Amino acid sequence: MAGERVGIRALRGDLTSYLRRVQAGETLLVTSNEAVVAELRPAEGSMRPARQPGALAGRIGVSTEVWDTAQDLLDALMQAP
Repeated sequence: MAGERVGIRALRGDLTSYLRRVQAGETLLVTSNEAVVAELRPAEGSMRPARQPGALAGRIGVSTEVWDTAQDLLDALMQAP
C-alpha cells in the first residue's frame, strides 16, 4: 500500500478537498486509531488522458452556411425599425 495517511476525522472535516486529490490521481489511506481501514484511489478508467493542444488542428471546420446565416441575421437586424 502506498499513499498518504489521513484520519477519519480529518477526512470528514475536509472531504471535498481529499476527493479532489483522489480525482487528480492520488491514493489516500484512511486510518482509524493508526490502523489503515480503507484505501481511496481513483476509480478504474476514471483518469482522462492529458489534453494535447492542437491535436485536432485541421480536422475541424465550420460550414460556410454558418456565415451565410449570420449575415442574413445581421441584415434583418439592420432593417428592423
